[in-house]
Amino acid sequence: MSVRNGITDGSKMCGSEQVGNCFALLCAMHTQLGKNLLAKEMRERGISWQKFTNCLKLYLAFERWVTESHPRSQIRKSITLLGDLITMIKECFPRDEGWGWNLPKMHAFAKMPHSMLKFGFAGNFSGHIGERALKGIVKDHAACTQKQPGSFAEQCAIREYENNVLKYVMTDLDDQLGVRKSGVKENPEKSKFRGRFTLSLSKTNNRGIGESDDKVSWHNKKRDRMKVPVADLFVFAIRRYSHAHGYTNKFKVTGYTTYMIKKDSDEESEKFYATEYMNGDRRYDFAMIDFLLDDGDTATCPAKILGFVRYNITSGIPTPHISGNVGLSNEIPNNESVDHNFYVVVHTASDYVSIDQLQNDFITSFTLGNIETCLYIVDVDAIRGPLFVFQNYGSDTNDKKRLFCALPQSKWGQYFDNRIY
Repeated sequence: MSVRNGITDGSKMCGSEQVGNCFALLCAMHTQLGKNLLAKEMRERGISWQKFTNCLKLYLAFERWVTESHPRSQIRKSITLLGDLITMIKECFPRDEGWGWNLPKMHAFAKMPHSMLKFGFAGNFSGHIGERALKGIVKDHAACTQKQPGSFAEQCAIREYENNVLKYVMTDLDDQLGVRKSGVKENPEKSKFRGRFTLSLSKTNNRGIGESDDKVSWHNKKRDRMKVPVADLFVFAIRRYSHAHGYTNKFKVTGYTTYMIKKDSDEESEKFYATEYMNGDRRYDFAMIDFLLDDGDTATCPAKILGFVRYNITSGIPTPHISGNVGLSNEIPNNESVDHNFYVVVHTASDYVSIDQLQNDFITSFTLGNIETCLYIVDVDAIRGPLFVFQNYGSDTNDKKRLFCALPQSKWGQYFDNRIY
């Protein structure tokens, strides 16, 4: 996303920036402030809110859809829906000056299905690979040249040659020095936790309230000197769970502020933050959480991540894993059991939001539930994936607490696919 020249100015930005700006505009149109800002102009031009948002949803979905592989029959069927999208673009974003919408880019936009039938999905004729090669061969070496037209290309080639020589030499030296074993692939950890701290909870009275102050000891010395706190709901959830299962003594747990998941070697890692201090402000990410229902089915629910915890210090503490296991739960009074699993403390929405509903709506609203009934400690494996959430800006009524979650970008193409039928 880029707003350096205005959210609708496409003259000095790349295609991915335009997509990000359109997504930001779509999110803004779901808030009270966004509706108020554009209400007058849309009313004068006879543009409805429903048509405007549908246009943005279809445009974003189509941009993702063309980069995915589809059957040829499906691509042929998409031509009608693409025509409807082009019509909506002309109506929702009118161009009264110059040539209007008689632009080469609009013509290329309309011919996209025909190009896909000839050459495959859009990734086959994307310029990203060439742009990456240009950056690596030319732009990365430009600072190490005299930047003179007569010798620029030659000097860039020499810098590239020198870089490759150093790379090959270091590869041989690594094997000889034993820095890296030859022929053995590195297997990075699938998940990592960072921002470690130790939470010491005091003894609990019969009402579930701590008899003295709880203490936080950070592994990071700078955070420890600053005495950075942790979320009150995070401490409350851990204390309430232990008290509800009959444990009232003082105990310690290990907490974390960051959880990273690396699914595939080709994909970037997913990061979840839950901290009171990050870049001068607090940050608590949202995620979609899987819950197992009584009938055995799985339901999904948006949730705010309050922190990550591990019961690996004090033994005999009731945890979701031990309390749910009949064989292990008997060991709690004997103070012998230790749970090494990783958990996440979440504040969930007041109701479930299915993936199908989010896929159909693209952007869905929800409200965080009461902490007495919607505060859970679940296994980290219950995290389905990150969730982009934004608040209802400009609202001063009961809708002020309403939040919106958006469909992940990886599933945008499916939205367009569903609308073809």
